[in-house]
Amino acid sequence: MTVIVLCLATSAAVIILTSVLQGNAPRPQQIVRFTFTVVLCYFLYRRQNWARWFFGVLLILGGVLSLFASFSVPSGLAGTILATLGSAYGGMGCALLLSPGVREYFTRPPEPQGLARLGDEIERANREEQL
Repeated sequence: MTVIVLCLATSAAVIILTSVLQGNAPRPQQIVRFTFTVVLCYFLYRRQNWARWFFGVLLILGGVLSLFASFSVPSGLAGTILATLGSAYGGMGCALLLSPGVREYFTRPPEPQGLARLGDEIERANREEQL
């Protein structure tokens, strides 16, 4: 869940930083990229393992490309921001693909919620009364 929140926050920060530094409204490709990120995060939340691998690879690739691009930017501040964002993307991608906690989240079955959970508790209580 932490990786999902960090991905959404970083993507929003990129749009805000770009808009502030360039002095214009978000461009269509930024809106499409953010929408794509939200959709992938939704599938991550739903424990879709394909989304973990797909998004993890995209984040690592984006991180590596951002780090390389940061060296070619003439401005010190812009290069530092690009390198920081690249490191953040790479770190989130590595967390998605390599973290044991994230791997466990995608392999264990989800816990029942709401009425299903209440039904399980009632059933367990009935079994205990019968013993």
